[in-house]
Amino acid sequence: MSSQLISVYVRNVYGIQHVYVSDAELAATLAKLTRSKTLLPEHIDALKTLGFTFEQVPDPRAKTVLSL
Repeated sequence: MSSQLISVYVRNVYGIQHVYVSDAELAATLAKLTRSKTLLPEHIDALKTLGFTFEQVPDPRAKTVLSL
């Protein structure tokens, strides 16, 4: 079984970490399967069992701080 990479980012919402899939098309497909916009640890474990791997990327909505 070949490995497919899933890029995810973590967003803190009121102190709770939520894991989101960064690719919109893949996120929509996984949301249909999981009935959730976020991936829970059991979703990630099941996907790893199926041969998927994960990489964490920066949150696209995170504000960058410029240092002068």
